[in-house]
Amino acid sequence: MTKLRILCLHGLFQNEIVFKRSTIALQQSVENVADLVHITAPHPIQPKSFSTVQERTREEETKLTKEKQLFGWWYPQRYKPLLDNGTCVGTRETLDYLKRVMAEKGPFDGVLGFSQGACLAACLAGLLETKATIPGVLDTPIAHPPLKMAIIVAGFFPKQQEAFKDLFEQLPHKLKTPSLHIIGTVDHIVLPEDMEKLASSFDSPAFFRHDGTHFVPTSTVAKRAFAKFVGPFSNASVEDNVQ
Repeated sequence: MTKLRILCLHGLFQNEIVFKRSTIALQQSVENVADLVHITAPHPIQPKSFSTVQERTREEETKLTKEKQLFGWWYPQRYKPLLDNGTCVGTRETLDYLKRVMAEKGPFDGVLGFSQGACLAACLAGLLETKATIPGVLDTPIAHPPLKMAIIVAGFFPKQQEAFKDLFEQLPHKLKTPSLHIIGTVDHIVLPEDMEKLASSFDSPAFFRHDGTHFVPTSTVAKRAFAKFVGPFSNASVEDNVQ
């Protein structure tokens, strides 16, 4: 049996090692039907906790272990000003990178994203479903079939990204890609109402809400919800791996 392959996009200030550890429990819940495929974002970026740009740059250039090297899919506006085309610095490079990933490591059946990676996951689902292009950012459609599913954990509507915002606001209809939106009801980094706004761009979104903050939930009930959502897209039944 061929397993489902789910592309995993970590959050800001993370990497594939950190996110893989965060999603071990989810992987175990679907291990007989799906593999989670992790990649690291292309842009090294450090938390803005240094007094000068020089200090932050020096930290970024310091030789760190792979686990401690932090990355992002684009630079938030508080780090670098928006480009003239209304996108965050690094967005074009990220989409070019995803094109290569889809060609070299795909095809993928779904996408799982957390925080900034969840915003990107939703955008990727939309780009693949609509075969859209973005002037000055994505010149040709990504050569990959539409995804069967998108799992959005603490995802937010791309209100800083004018190009991505237009992708959602100019759609003739809501996205048909089946989606599961995992929402922490006391998340103070991405507010629940922002997660709800992103979910409203999808037709008949599924929800799992937990009484936590900004993280990937790994409780038994969360794992069951994840497995219940992913399972029907496989031609095999999900064994009860949830404990």
